[in-house]
Amino acid sequence: TGSYDQRGGLWSTPGYTTPPDTPAVRPGTGEPEPGAPSRPDIPRQMVVHDFMEAGLLASHLRNCKEVYGERRKLLRLLLETHCGEELKLARQPIGLHVTAWLAREREDVELRLKAAEQGLVVQSISDCHNIGAPLPLTPGLLLGFAGSDAATLERAVAKLAPLLKTRSR
Repeated sequence: TGSYDQRGGLWSTPGYTTPPDTPAVRPGTGEPEPGAPSRPDIPRQMVVHDFMEAGLLASHLRNCKEVYGERRKLLRLLLETHCGEELKLARQPIGLHVTAWLAREREDVELRLKAAEQGLVVQSISDCHNIGAPLPLTPGLLLGFAGSDAATLERAVAKLAPLLKTRSR
């Protein structure tokens, strides 16, 4: 159709906004397995449909792109300022995480655990590899920013910076 948020486009078709969830059937009895309801949430579908029909989806996505872009830029600036010698930031102009490679030899999983002790939620690159595959050559962290305002990002980097400067066991 050329556009998802135009009348007649994929997003304006109510049946596509929330796919029906058909539960599995127990063998022999024909009774549904416990789980999600077999009918979609019709009132929610109607609200989402009206939101998209009014052309608000495109505006919402533009707003999200701007807000997340500002947060990504701020997080990168804070990391470069406070952790520049300890991290090498990947060049990635999109996404909801910043990939930060550790500049010196250390365990990223250990760092993730130490960050958790400080109330920080970070993901180690080593945790993202396929089981059985060799670990990544360069350890690093995935640092999310989408749900954090500027003050939260500043506090998080202030907690993370000293952890990066300490030596591994």
